[in-house]
Amino acid sequence: MTAFTAADIPTEIDTVENLAIWVGLVLQKINPDQTALEGAGPAQKVAQLGLFQVEQTNQTRVIVRQSIEIQEDFTYDGGKLWQQAVPFSNNSIPSPFLASAL
Repeated sequence: MTAFTAADIPTEIDTVENLAIWVGLVLQKINPDQTALEGAGPAQKVAQLGLFQVEQTNQTRVIVRQSIEIQEDFTYDGGKLWQQAVPFSNNSIPSPFLASAL
C-alpha cells in the first residue's frame, strides 16, 4: 500500500479533478512496469496517464487509467468500494510529488 496523509497532498490541489491527476501521476511513477490480466489477451499496465490533443476542439486532455484489484468478498462486506482496493505495491510517494517538496 502506498500510504499518505492529507498533509502530503500539495495545497494547490483543491478539486477532485486535480486530485485524480495527482494520484494518476503518483501511481504511474511508482508502478511503471506493473501489469495485470484484465481478461483475455495480454496483461495491461495497472496505472497509465497520457496527454492527448483533441484536434476537433483544440483541447489537451489528460486520460488517467487505473486497474485496481478489489477484495474478493467486496459484494458481501458492505463496506465502501474504495476501502476494498488491493494495493499495487508498498512503494513510497516520490518526494517531488509531496507538499513538503514545493
